[in-house]
Amino acid sequence: MFFLFSVYGVAMGLEKDCGCFGNAVKSYFGWGMVGRNTVFLLLSIFILSLRKEF
Repeated sequence: MFFLFSVYGVAMGLEKDCGCFGNAVKSYFGWGMVGRNTVFLLLSIFILSLRKEF
């Protein structure tokens, strides 16, 4: 969801803090956010693909 939200924000030209992490981290819409969320998405898919069925 964060990946889609960041792509939407960049496409719509939003320039505000998304508030994804509260006040802990300032996270503004931009290609950096899209890149970071892409890495997180790929990492989560990789981790889930390693999971063995019990």
